[in-house]
Amino acid sequence: MKIEFINDFEDFMDLKEPWNSLLCTSGYNSVFLTHEWFSCFIDCFQLKKRLAITLVYDRSELVAILPLYIHTCSSLCLKYNILRSISNVHTPKYSFIFKQGKEHLLGAILRYMKRHMSWDLIQLEYISQDTGLFKEFKELQNYGLKTKTAETKKSPHIMINSNWLTYYDSIPKSFRKHIDSRHRRSERDYVVELERINGDLLDELALDEAFAIEDSGWKGRNGSSVLKNPMAKQFYYSLAFTLNRKNWFELLFLKLSGKRVAFDYNLIYDACYNMVKIGYDEQYKRYSIGNVLRKLVIMNAFQNNYKKYDFLGAADDYKTKLANSADVLHKVFIFNANPISKCLKFLLFDAGELADSLGIKRHYSRIKPLIWGFSR
Repeated sequence: MKIEFINDFEDFMDLKEPWNSLLCTSGYNSVFLTHEWFSCFIDCFQLKKRLAITLVYDRSELVAILPLYIHTCSSLCLKYNILRSISNVHTPKYSFIFKQGKEHLLGAILRYMKRHMSWDLIQLEYISQDTGLFKEFKELQNYGLKTKTAETKKSPHIMINSNWLTYYDSIPKSFRKHIDSRHRRSERDYVVELERINGDLLDELALDEAFAIEDSGWKGRNGSSVLKNPMAKQFYYSLAFTLNRKNWFELLFLKLSGKRVAFDYNLIYDACYNMVKIGYDEQYKRYSIGNVLRKLVIMNAFQNNYKKYDFLGAADDYKTKLANSADVLHKVFIFNANPISKCLKFLLFDAGELADSLGIKRHYSRIKPLIWGFSR
């Protein structure tokens, strides 16, 4: 086994073909792990000078990639290095990339990294417990590493294993009646159309209009819309044009008598339809246009023989009503064996367990958000 570290962005860019080839042989092939996704992410969120990507070869064959970056922290008189997943709140899912059947190499790889890299904590986010790799984190104590996991969310999706009518009849009757009544009302008052934008039809004006719709709603009011964050805006525009060249992108608008009133920003990869960003004009809220658009898009996914429709994100009420399955996502913390690492483990986990055993859990709960903030 040969291990190589990549910290130069240009070296990373040269990995496009072997990176995606390995991903296709992994047990967790996802658009959010493609070289194209990471290249846009690293560029737009300014991580070029902080890369710490690990490549693993079996003889000359690339069998694993650990996409990480290094983050140096100082708090409570501690200075420590975190190797973090290349992810943030705009990342739906993340994983190390292993050739299927090679996941057992994880412990040996991390033991090598323990000897040859300076780090105190590895922090990974949005790790699905359904990956073949997840159980390997539990075995790392055999390699002198302590591991803790924390469930963060259940992310709903639809496994497409029936026809549209069978699926649609399976969702809660009251919710189905609500969607259908709003759909009929909108068709009574307007001409309802679904506009599809991809390929040569994609331009900045279409993205501008989509994100203006998002910005006009509650996300704009609380400052979390794409247009309120320059780096996020750069990322979503860059991602759209990059993946559009691969036929992996689709922007959908719901139009009422020619006016765009709701949108979906979607990524399509490996027969999976991923709902990345959505928004609707609140002036048309009484028509429940978000749910009407969702019905039309999901029906389209069934009719075009996708294997999965992924809502991504948290388990919002409308998602759980429409979904038939969910990914359970975790944070994973891997601690080195040095004194600083042991201190971090105590602050992040052991202090809470100690407080619980001493009957002072409610006091610990008051400072827990501050402690967990250390790892961000």
